[in-house]
Amino acid sequence: MDAFEEEFYFRPHEMADPSKRFCLFNCDNTYDLKIVEEFLVEVAKKYGFKISVHQLYFGLRRMAEVCETTIPTMQIDYAIFVVQANESRLSINEDDAGIGYAKFYRALLQKTGNKVLIVIGGDTYYKDDDEKDRFVISRWAKRKVSSQFQDDYLDGRTSFIFSWDKKHRPIHEEAMRHYFDPAKKGFKFEYTPKPKPLPRTPEPDTTPPPRDAWQRQEAYLVEDDREILIKDQDANGTSRRSFSDREGQKSELRGDVEQARYGATIAGACGSSANYPPGTVLLKTRLHNGEISYQDGDILERKDRWQPSKKQKNDMRGDHESTPEVIVQFFINADGEVAYIYDYSRPDPVEGERNCLVTCFLGLAHYLRILWGWICGWFRP
Repeated sequence: MDAFEEEFYFRPHEMADPSKRFCLFNCDNTYDLKIVEEFLVEVAKKYGFKISVHQLYFGLRRMAEVCETTIPTMQIDYAIFVVQANESRLSINEDDAGIGYAKFYRALLQKTGNKVLIVIGGDTYYKDDDEKDRFVISRWAKRKVSSQFQDDYLDGRTSFIFSWDKKHRPIHEEAMRHYFDPAKKGFKFEYTPKPKPLPRTPEPDTTPPPRDAWQRQEAYLVEDDREILIKDQDANGTSRRSFSDREGQKSELRGDVEQARYGATIAGACGSSANYPPGTVLLKTRLHNGEISYQDGDILERKDRWQPSKKQKNDMRGDHESTPEVIVQFFINADGEVAYIYDYSRPDPVEGERNCLVTCFLGLAHYLRILWGWICGWFRP
């Protein structure tokens, strides 16, 4: 017996209110509906709602039968359709798509009077924790589905589309509170994340140094100011280290800051302006499907092996993951900050390629001239 043919039974939670009967739907068992049910239970307990929940899995081949026979006979008030983020195509409400869930989704809308929410599970494409804290759906998932829906079905005025990986987040609970509040009907959902506690400042070390510490560590400067020596001795007077190279000592003191000049991906090196004047081009190179290329043939201009920040890379990956090739240019704007623009025009051959062609032609002409001289000498009487 198929799942949708079984007797329709609701699991009550907190003495179910007949006006809040939910049914959760998923096609081909691509996501665990228990996760979504636990989400509803937590919302009900937190805000005092009374709900009942039923889960219904169905196979893709039986979707037409579910739409025509099963859904019209259900006694439900709300529906949540759950899909998996990595399905081959998130076609939920596309006209004339030929494939997808449009017929099923619209059958739910008709049955519930537009009270249908969508959950995209397994969404691992949030770019950072800030995006998770501030949005109910990732930027990646919204790009996939936003063209299929009017804005009011995404922003809470009529409905929501949620996305998460393995579990919902506090913002989703607040969104459901907004959804059930009759006074918020027709209003966009607005949410301010709770401030996170600041990291605790470590207590300063008040342990006094050994009484003879000043005697065992001493630095002095040679008169010609070309050599720094560090005198650091054990109790028995054995010297443990010395430096005769000023630059070597500077390198030790600066540590990773010095490495930033050579392209190390550390704070202060990547994505920073590094005191360059406005108008400075930091990097001009090609993006291939949103990924920055550092190949010699793709880099058109670069300053001191500069690299963009992780956030900038993620933003570009999101903007152009489907674009085979585009040129991006990072520069210092008038405010002294790093900015970047895209160049969608087809680039001319780079200077190095032109020089290579010119060199080849000149070489060929040289050898032809030698060959011609040899031929003329051969046939000369």
